[in-house]
Amino acid sequence: MKPMLIAMDSATAKRLEAVAPARLHKRSAFIREAINKALDALVEAQIAAAYRRQPQTDSEFHFDPESWLPFEEEKQRAPRRRKSRPRRKSKRAHH
Repeated sequence: MKPMLIAMDSATAKRLEAVAPARLHKRSAFIREAINKALDALVEAQIAAAYRRQPQTDSEFHFDPESWLPFEEEKQRAPRRRKSRPRRKSKRAHH
């Protein structure tokens, strides 16, 4: 991981300390998760804006729920494989 140094105002730092104390080593994970959620939300907003600029027409959109069923049924019918154990050598002496 790449270490990064950030600056924040005292009020934000106090709120962060309340939910993710540094002494419990939760702060970095909390900040990473918050940044990832913010980045994901940004991408979602960009995609939504693109669809608003150029909406998908009915002729471009085709979804047939029935086309998904065979895959799911096949997945459910697939036999489960048992883990194979290594074969034990026979205790009989070879003459």
